[in-house]
Amino acid sequence: MIKRCDGTTYFSGKGGENYKDKNQFNQNSIELVYTDFKHPIYEQLWGDFIPCLSILDLLFNYGEDALDIIKVSGNK
Repeated sequence: MIKRCDGTTYFSGKGGENYKDKNQFNQNSIELVYTDFKHPIYEQLWGDFIPCLSILDLLFNYGEDALDIIKVSGNK
């Protein structure tokens, strides 16, 4: 998919280190970058905070203010 889009970099979560084949990326001239995502904690409508949900959860809970929550978390 990266090659079809003329991309040069693949971003993966840290867990990808356990199963990604680095040689395959190197052979295809694709840089493999592992990110250290810090999940923002925000108030959800029902019950205790549940991490690692879709961005849609944040958007449905905060709408236009969702970007502010991401910025405060230190993720870019």
